[in-house]
Amino acid sequence: MTRLFDTNHAIAYLNADPRFVPHLSMVQNDDDFSIATPVLGELYYGAYASQRIAENLEKLAAFSEQLNCV
Repeated sequence: MTRLFDTNHAIAYLNADPRFVPHLSMVQNDDDFSIATPVLGELYYGAYASQRIAENLEKLAAFSEQLNCV
């Protein structure tokens, strides 16, 4: 099954939000994670608008490498 991250889920994952992370344990190993191109754009916009640009871009690059972009 393909699972699609929205912007809020992606931010929660990137920030290791304790309310979100436990839900990932329910995901099956064979599930694929994807992200829509506009969501990725929103995440890059947020990274460039943040106080820690380099750190957030690095986290975002590592995150997006693990996903299919649709």
